[in-house]
Amino acid sequence: MKLRAAIIGAGLMGRWHATNVSRVGGEVAFICDVDQHAARSLARNFKTAQPTARIEEALERNQVDVAHICTPLSNHFGSAAAALKRGIHVLVEKPMTSNCQQTEQLYQLASEHRVLLCPVHQFSFQRGVQKALASLNRIGQLRHFEAIFCSAGGGAKTGEDLDEIVADILPHPLSLMQIFAPGSLRETNWGVHHPEAGELRAILNAREISSSIFISMSARPTKAAFRVVGTTGTIHLDLFHGFSVVEAGVVSRWRKILRPFDLSVRTFAGAGMNIVQRTFTREPAYPGLRTLIRNFYAAISCASNPPIQSSDAIEIAATRDLLREKMKATNRGFDREK
Repeated sequence: MKLRAAIIGAGLMGRWHATNVSRVGGEVAFICDVDQHAARSLARNFKTAQPTARIEEALERNQVDVAHICTPLSNHFGSAAAALKRGIHVLVEKPMTSNCQQTEQLYQLASEHRVLLCPVHQFSFQRGVQKALASLNRIGQLRHFEAIFCSAGGGAKTGEDLDEIVADILPHPLSLMQIFAPGSLRETNWGVHHPEAGELRAILNAREISSSIFISMSARPTKAAFRVVGTTGTIHLDLFHGFSVVEAGVVSRWRKILRPFDLSVRTFAGAGMNIVQRTFTREPAYPGLRTLIRNFYAAISCASNPPIQSSDAIEIAATRDLLREKMKATNRGFDREK
């Protein structure tokens, strides 16, 4: 039986969620947006979709099984809570909520109404990340994680608005750290440097593994990259495109000479194969999102656990709160200096 979905929010992410719902075998039943033109425009792409501006209409329990929350962050909690209270499974774009307390409240509602709840941390479901996880035994003991996110999404925004975009990006590197080194986010000794609005540099030493996160609205070129460094090799992940390359840690004179050429060839080959795979599977953007949706729908059908556990989602939300608070403390320091 096809699961019927309500897409709450008809913007860019709502469009990709709706597209992937149909490609994993689901049915788009409603497109809901306060902008009725946007709802009608998106609904025209799906024969079974009804446009509506009223979330109450989109969340009729007998009409839909799953709600995809693709609205601005300020509406995530209210929309998700409304769906959960009606016994509807919920998939929420990241960040799931504005703070960890709200995330915990949503999971409590999901438990009470016996439905599944999951955030959209799609990077973890990319083929490149899955390949990297399978290759961990090739790079020895983990020593360091490095995440670099350079975004052009700030537009004409300034000040705290730029910092909020940085905070919205944070679940991406945090979710990757969580799957490569489970439990590492529980550490609270994060060092945070916030040199200007729209830029975060965070460093953590957790047991024998160190981690660094760099998020910037002004650094260029734009990129989303993650690097896993071990004692016998390094894994390079291109998160924009969804592929990874394993670099061996062999030490020799010839290895030093050939290293840039070898890495370039491996990267070229990995990028080429990735483009072929994504073209064949019709996945032009947001690699990993379709796999996450497919896994979430499978969990609903089989009455099993969601693809992202509640404990992991709550830990990521708590760490995001911690880093946001440290950024705000830096802002208060700026104000005192003025």
